[in-house]
Amino acid sequence: MEVFAHFEIIDLSTNSSIVEGHKASFCLEDNECDQDDEVLDRSRYACADFGDQGISVGCGENREFYFHLFSYFLVDTVDIYKYDLDCQWIDITDLHAGSYILKITINPEQKIPEKTFRNNAVKCLFDYYGHRTSVSNCSISMPRT
Repeated sequence: MEVFAHFEIIDLSTNSSIVEGHKASFCLEDNECDQDDEVLDRSRYACADFGDQGISVGCGENREFYFHLFSYFLVDTVDIYKYDLDCQWIDITDLHAGSYILKITINPEQKIPEKTFRNNAVKCLFDYYGHRTSVSNCSISMPRT
């Protein structure tokens, strides 16, 4: 999937997107999960950090089959990527220090079926100080607002 998540930094005064990025994906995997989660079927998924592969759904030889069979997200799981992996971050090299909105939209093209798409975005206050950042006041938002 070319665009699994869309990232944008929005100017507070104009409400326009000034920097954009995306997360590409070809499989769904989880590196960590809540070991106390009653919903997660431990007989099917081994939640552990196997380097860059954790719970991997649709990442093997039969990728297309598994993607259609198991294309859902597991509750209380996360995937972790290093900073140097392309298409997992947003480039703020030319961004001036200041306050912005960071908006992240998951499944922006709605290619993965879901019960609702209404909770697929989050907006946060994003403060950039030129050498460090902080994110605060996050809230769920509609994907296209």
